[in-house]
Amino acid sequence: MTALLLSRVVSGLAGVGILTGLALPMLPLQDPWQLSGALFALFVALALLTLWFCVRGHSERHRRAFLWSVISAFALGLSGFITLYIASPLLWPEEPFAIPVFSLLAGALGFVIGSLVGPAKLVSGSR
Repeated sequence: MTALLLSRVVSGLAGVGILTGLALPMLPLQDPWQLSGALFALFVALALLTLWFCVRGHSERHRRAFLWSVISAFALGLSGFITLYIASPLLWPEEPFAIPVFSLLAGALGFVIGSLVGPAKLVSGSR
């Protein structure tokens, strides 16, 4: 293992540790509707994306897949957030906390699902 790769792995693992450490206090707050679990998954997905870029960022193929992951994660997260921010008052008019809860939940889960696009492109081998 070269020194450059070792430093990338160490910095990536430090990023995973920091982001996971920041997300761990959210886990006991499981009300309402598992929102903190979705936010925890968002932090873990972000941490794994940073680890992936730190370790495999030198490869053109992995950088392209990483770019697909980042773009699709932000696009799905933002579209999920905006969609449920608009739809929550229409679907649940009697629930005052439905707007922030469901829009954050959809945004976080959209980010997590979108971040899987890059690894899926790598596995499938498509360009």
